[in-house]
Amino acid sequence: MNIEVTIELLLRWVHSERIHLNNEMKHMPRGTLVITTNGPRRISYLNQLRSGTGYTYKGIGSDPVLIQLLARKAYIKQYRERLERLETQLQELQKKSSELFLETMRLALPKHFELIPDDWLLGRSRNALCPVLDGSLAPEPIGTMFRGNSPATWMRTPYRANASYPEDLIHRTSNGFSCRSKSEAGITGVYDELGIPFHYDEELAIRMETIAPDFRGIRGDGAFIYHEHWGLQSDGYIRRNLGKLHKYASEGILLGRNLLITCDDESGGLNLSLIREQIRDIYRLG
Repeated sequence: MNIEVTIELLLRWVHSERIHLNNEMKHMPRGTLVITTNGPRRISYLNQLRSGTGYTYKGIGSDPVLIQLLARKAYIKQYRERLERLETQLQELQKKSSELFLETMRLALPKHFELIPDDWLLGRSRNALCPVLDGSLAPEPIGTMFRGNSPATWMRTPYRANASYPEDLIHRTSNGFSCRSKSEAGITGVYDELGIPFHYDEELAIRMETIAPDFRGIRGDGAFIYHEHWGLQSDGYIRRNLGKLHKYASEGILLGRNLLITCDDESGGLNLSLIREQIRDIYRLG
């Protein structure tokens, strides 16, 4: 349970308790209890304000019920005062709790920490991606086979991401990083669901140039699978992507073998069920 919920529950309890005490006070007798001693004797008085000025004391030692009610009344008055102070403190804490929000704390961290996924900071996930946009990492050479020991470790290792048009990275994923489109953000969920280790929009070196596939994942047999999602249907967009296919082919990355192309429909919609089956097929998941 986070602190905002805890404070809200406490405030509701305080409010409910005060209502209950106020209702009980309406039925209490007037005046206050005064107790004095005379040797071993305890003498109880009812202290009431007269209609004019000053007080009047009335002995009530023979009325234990009245003594009990007046004692309870004194306790309630003190309890209400403390509840009021507690309510004020909780309200102040409620205002300060906004300083504990992740977004607020990020502003206090060094600027480059904005590249770290939320889940890494919160300790929630060990499979979060870590794309780095500042150019501090060299692009990895493009390849057809994974040469490392652990695809899971590869997925968690920081990699050089495509830094072009960072203002387009506005669609947040469950893995704590940002995508350029809602469609790509949805597709990352399919990769997570199927347990496929992948990188998103990773810059790779190819023949003295760089290329950035939308997704690069590792199949069970160690083969890299390159996945391009074509979100637009304009002629210029298609021509640019056809040029990308020639670059892939020059490195042995071929459509249907280790290259997958998916598309939005003509109205810009996304059929995730169809894409899930296409991904399962090329990754040989049965």
